[in-house]
Amino acid sequence: MKYMQRNSLYAIAFVVLAGCGQESADARATSAKQPPASDINETAGATLCQSDEHVVFSCGIERSRKTASVCASPDMNDSQGHIVYRYGRPGRVELTYPEIASGSFSKFFYAEYTRPLLTRQTLRFINKDHEYLIEVENNSEESPHTYGAGISVSGPRSLELELKCASDGLTGIDANVEGVLPCDGESVWAEFSCPN
Repeated sequence: MKYMQRNSLYAIAFVVLAGCGQESADARATSAKQPPASDINETAGATLCQSDEHVVFSCGIERSRKTASVCASPDMNDSQGHIVYRYGRPGRVELTYPEIASGSFSKFFYAEYTRPLLTRQTLRFINKDHEYLIEVENNSEESPHTYGAGISVSGPRSLELELKCASDGLTGIDANVEGVLPCDGESVWAEFSCPN
């Protein structure tokens, strides 16, 4: 599924996160698999990562008590370990993707564009018939400096949800995923990120 480039997404620097703020059948089905509240890493702010996981990305959603996090095993090794997206609140995770950790590194796609004073990153995955796109921009070319993220969720026919990350506690996408996750050939940054 192709997604469209939106210059306004980068200007606003938002990240749209999954969940639509409503608990779906998928969310109810995966809520039983959420980590217990006692296993949530409280020291990492709003992250939904467990204490033994590495935070790849995390942000609180603006005007919401919900958080979106991408967490991985500490070694971030695609031959063993896992990567997972979680959305919800500590103790009440509404969506976990994928449900099975085995082979999870092949289900996420990463792209990055950098030049002096500017970095744009995308992390994408597809859950059933919905595409989730996390976008992060760190722009020092602008005055004042802007740093923001958002998540967009697209369905089979159109964009369904856009969530903007709150700036407090925002963790950009860990660039160490490059080379571990497949390069996103569908990204607007593919020509800069993906080897020929």
